[in-house]
Amino acid sequence: YLATTSGPNNLYILCYNFKQYSYQYFQEEENKLNLHCLSDLFVDGRELQIRFTITGLTDKRLFALKRRTVNDEHGSLLGEWSRFEYDDALDAHDIQYLRNVCNPELSMRKLRVEKGTLSFTASLKPHEITLFHIFELQEPYSDW
Repeated sequence: YLATTSGPNNLYILCYNFKQYSYQYFQEEENKLNLHCLSDLFVDGRELQIRFTITGLTDKRLFALKRRTVNDEHGSLLGEWSRFEYDDALDAHDIQYLRNVCNPELSMRKLRVEKGTLSFTASLKPHEITLFHIFELQEPYSDW
């Protein structure tokens, strides 16, 4: 993962569940790979479990955790193209549709600092890319 900040109480964490190519990938020419069996080209298909702990924060502060995710189910051109059976003769409407649906999934939840610590876990699917944006929310917040 890669973490960076753009100021106090404003953090970004970029995660990627990288998978190594298997020997099968290197036995075929790239333009002759069977797109229906892409998962066979990688060593394993396990999810990655990550736990993040951010310390040194002021107790009781409220933070938002926004998550933007690209994986086979959300935002992936290859995943969406598979729904067209990898047809290479798509018309302009099909291509526009793919442009419209290939966006990262966006979700958000709220976390409260306890004992100076903000903790959360994440599960990433194989080849999933996730960007976490953690930022402080201003109190009072209606549902706390």
